[in-house]
Amino acid sequence: MTSREKVLRLRERVLALKPEDEESAQMLQIGAGLMPLVVKALPDDPEQLDRYLEVIAAGAAACRSDDAPVLALHRWNESLGAWEEVE
Repeated sequence: MTSREKVLRLRERVLALKPEDEESAQMLQIGAGLMPLVVKALPDDPEQLDRYLEVIAAGAAACRSDDAPVLALHRWNESLGAWEEVE
């Protein structure tokens, strides 16, 4: 399954969620309203989408609170045969 297919599947999961309270309902409505824009912005090339997702994941990990447990993103390096941290 390509990254594009996974993102579209995630979209379906988000749209199927049932809110637990008013705040959750509002957040789901906002998310559902933005989904058409997100789908239009998805590149057709799964490799390009993979690069975008990597940037988003690295940025999200870097923005976590200093008090939060360490969360790092790693990628497999074929030539080294080992995982290396993405900065």
